[in-house]
Amino acid sequence: MAVTLVQGKSRKVLRVALVGEEKSGKTTIISNACANGGIIIDSEEGSGGIRNINTPCYLVDTFGDVIEAYKKAVASKPTIIAIDSISPVWKDWQDHWAAKYEADQKTKGKIPIHAWNTIKRPWRQLIQLIKTSHVPTIVTARINYDMDMSGSEWQIDKNNWSAQAEKNFLYEMDVIVKTFIEDGKYYGTIIGARTNKDNKVLSALVGKTFENLNYAEHILPFAQDGESGTVEEHYATNTEIDIDNQKLETNLQNEAENKAKQQLIGKIVRGEAKCAKIGLYGWQDDSQKESTRKTLLGDNELMAASLEDLTKYLEYLINSVNAEKESTNANA
Repeated sequence: MAVTLVQGKSRKVLRVALVGEEKSGKTTIISNACANGGIIIDSEEGSGGIRNINTPCYLVDTFGDVIEAYKKAVASKPTIIAIDSISPVWKDWQDHWAAKYEADQKTKGKIPIHAWNTIKRPWRQLIQLIKTSHVPTIVTARINYDMDMSGSEWQIDKNNWSAQAEKNFLYEMDVIVKTFIEDGKYYGTIIGARTNKDNKVLSALVGKTFENLNYAEHILPFAQDGESGTVEEHYATNTEIDIDNQKLETNLQNEAENKAKQQLIGKIVRGEAKCAKIGLYGWQDDSQKESTRKTLLGDNELMAASLEDLTKYLEYLINSVNAEKESTNANA
């Protein structure tokens, strides 16, 4: 755990969520925003508006690609980075995990709660990169409307909506903009922003709808210092490592791992006893059991093995018992 000391005046580096229906002007907005020194990360090439021909663009397929592209973009020191759109790659990542549990009788096709920590890890990694990059960033997303029962039919409720992204996405951005088309015209509404209520210029923008909303006029003011328009980025001038906090964090991680190990070991010991009871592996003899542990785990002491190896060993025991049962039933 590191404690960063920051000196001098500071302000937020602008992070924008741009949410809307397909072909509602999102790509045009980011194209204009990135026209002078910006970089676009594109997961939907050809599906939106026309990109500026001189704007560098990373084409991506997966969520991991987005993270890698963002790191490369930051290294180029652009004026702004736009990710267009986060929705398809995030959906593909969730679908990848949903497929793992589709045939699982225990979960009935639903992703179990304990798996979400792993699934959300790359999302947290991307948001952390965005927060620490010191580069203004726009992330576009498709809109997801709620459905409402009207009479005997379900209808779209356009008053209630969310972004097709991780559920905390909108809370992690500084400015939220909703884009839409009405009577053939493009509009953008500034839904909300983290801003000083005493700043009349910024407060007047929140909640307003603009025809042909653009980045420079309607969004960029939220990155500026008061009404003067001056911008000062906050950079760490010194970093100190808090040794005590680092030790505490390590201890907490070790405690969590040991607790998980103990739970696994309890199941393994019961599994070994089951194998011995039905006559598998000659495990009535403890020395034979210890020899098998050493072969499969690298040590005859269970606590010395890794969580991953213990998990695989438990699966091995379960599969062995099940195979023996099937063999016995087949011969009966």
